[in-house]
Amino acid sequence: MQDKNDSSLDILGVKPIAKSIEKTTEKALEGTGAFLSRICLPAAEEFGLLLQDKVKSWRAKNTRKILNLTEEKLAKQDLLNSNIKSHPLITWKILENSSWSTDDEIQNLWAGLLASSCTEDGLDDSNLVYINLLAQMTNSQVKILNFACEHAEIYKHENGLIQSKDLFLNTDELIEITGLTDIHDIDRDLDYMMNLGITGMLSGFQLIDNKSLESKGLKARINPSALGIQLFVRSQGYLGNPLEYFNLEQNV
Repeated sequence: MQDKNDSSLDILGVKPIAKSIEKTTEKALEGTGAFLSRICLPAAEEFGLLLQDKVKSWRAKNTRKILNLTEEKLAKQDLLNSNIKSHPLITWKILENSSWSTDDEIQNLWAGLLASSCTEDGLDDSNLVYINLLAQMTNSQVKILNFACEHAEIYKHENGLIQSKDLFLNTDELIEITGLTDIHDIDRDLDYMMNLGITGMLSGFQLIDNKSLESKGLKARINPSALGIQLFVRSQGYLGNPLEYFNLEQNV
């Protein structure tokens, strides 16, 4: 028997319709959850579409690893026991972005950014720039940047700014570094990195000495820009001047 008070509140008789819509919505969500879990189980768990005891477990595992790496980086600089802290917004953004990554190289960079975010007053938000850059990069692009910063000749320009000299690689070298096998994918990455501003303005594939399109004549300039170098330095856990990180003196 229908409750009188219940019927009196349903003057337009819409409650049965609302309940029907609710049931339809629940079924739709169940279908969405099943599909999402099939194509990406961690995302399904994160959005609460599976059992609650599994929610966030995958991301939590990644976060623990990144925090452990952060501790290691601070310990190497004898900063672990000092009274330092990170800006809440920076900490949240780093953990929010980094917890989706399982790649060791990218996790290491995220940990470095968190370590270099720690200051005495905890108000430094300068790493926000580098967080936004790293969040837009793929595994292969990170590998290119790391290699470029580790192998390019980096120097202090006479104007006082950090710079790097040209670094050229052939396709075979880039395939080995990135793990990509399609030259078009590598070309895309190089163009994208240049557009992000983390490699020089003339970065990318080019023909050397007007040779043919064979791989032996095709080279890629991958020298990092000042922004790319600073991203690399911060992601190593170093907050100081990038010139100090590379132990550079005035030179051209």
